[in-house]
Amino acid sequence: NHKGAGRKFVEEEEEEVFLNEFNDEDLDALIEESSGDDGFSELDDLVDDSSNSAMNVMVFSKEDDEEVQKLAMEAAVAGDERKAKDITCLRVSHLTVITSFFVFMSASSPPQLRAIVNNIQGTMVQKHKLPVRRLSGTAESGWMLLDYGDIMVHVMDKDQRQFYDLESRWAAGIKVDLSQHLVPNTAKVGAGAGAG
Repeated sequence: NHKGAGRKFVEEEEEEVFLNEFNDEDLDALIEESSGDDGFSELDDLVDDSSNSAMNVMVFSKEDDEEVQKLAMEAAVAGDERKAKDITCLRVSHLTVITSFFVFMSASSPPQLRAIVNNIQGTMVQKHKLPVRRLSGTAESGWMLLDYGDIMVHVMDKDQRQFYDLESRWAAGIKVDLSQHLVPNTAKVGAGAGAG
């Protein structure tokens, strides 16, 4: 369980910084407040939250960040094993309290979308004993979200991905270089991008 382990929420208003300890229940309540009843409202919140000008940051150790990044990369590799395309990973912990990393990938059909999601879930449980906290959407809708707390994995069909364009909305995120972990021609890495 990575969420809430020794982390502090930093809220910066003007020039004062306040540190408030949050436990898992506080974080769950915060996430629950930002989601609605329709099952997809948290996805809409992610779209809307990218334009938030208030600075909200998760502060945690470099070791924790590296461990969570490894898990995000593991999710990307699991998607790649089922032939997901255009796989990207963004570190967004400096932009939002919702999560630390987004992983985006595309599927060409509902059966492939289901296979990708199933493989990611299986990999995270088998290798890391990390079950998904919340699974939203359906393969038929063209968008499924696997919420692991520190990592949110978006598996989308091409139309949904182009329509919502989350990568552009979260462009201030730091791209993680996946080129050494994925089959060639599936990783999208921007020029000069890559994070430790």
